[in-house]
Amino acid sequence: MFFRKYLSGNNIFSVCHGNDKTSKYKPLLCKHIYDYSNSNKSFKFETKMKIRKAKKGDLKEIGKLMKREFSKPPFNERDSMKNVLKSLNFYFKIGEIFVAVSTEEIIGVIIVKFEQYWEGKVLLIEDLAVDRKFQNKGIGKELMKFVEDYAKKKNARFIFFKTHEKSKSINFYKRLGYKKDKNIIFMGKKIK
Repeated sequence: MFFRKYLSGNNIFSVCHGNDKTSKYKPLLCKHIYDYSNSNKSFKFETKMKIRKAKKGDLKEIGKLMKREFSKPPFNERDSMKNVLKSLNFYFKIGEIFVAVSTEEIIGVIIVKFEQYWEGKVLLIEDLAVDRKFQNKGIGKELMKFVEDYAKKKNARFIFFKTHEKSKSINFYKRLGYKKDKNIIFMGKKIK
């Protein structure tokens, strides 16, 4: 697979391709070139990124990233690292965890699982997080596109997820073609 995309106007150019023919989940290699130009300054920033299936040894680094990003508004999560790792170990067993890696550092993560609904097989996105230093650089978009391709290969009919109603990411998801479902209400109850 080889494709090109222009992101956020003309200032971000991404080139991505799958490069590992032996892997069950082909890693996606992306090269992002950020060209910031104005009358006073002009410079380019480049980062190479690979999307791959997470390894058990990645979970602690993934947990730190998620804890850091989800502790901020509007999510304000305050769970302990022990609970975050417990959740990650659970999804490592029943779902799939994919990471965006740049220079051996995990800079983004997406956690998914499949379920069978009456409408057919669906992919549920449980979490998506990108390190603050790498946000607004196309990393989240590449993770979402990777998961969309993965869902197609697995014959899923829909992708569903939930997010906080005040999340800044809502417009990001809308730009990717996702729509708010007007018929579904998320409900919960704490069990004592």
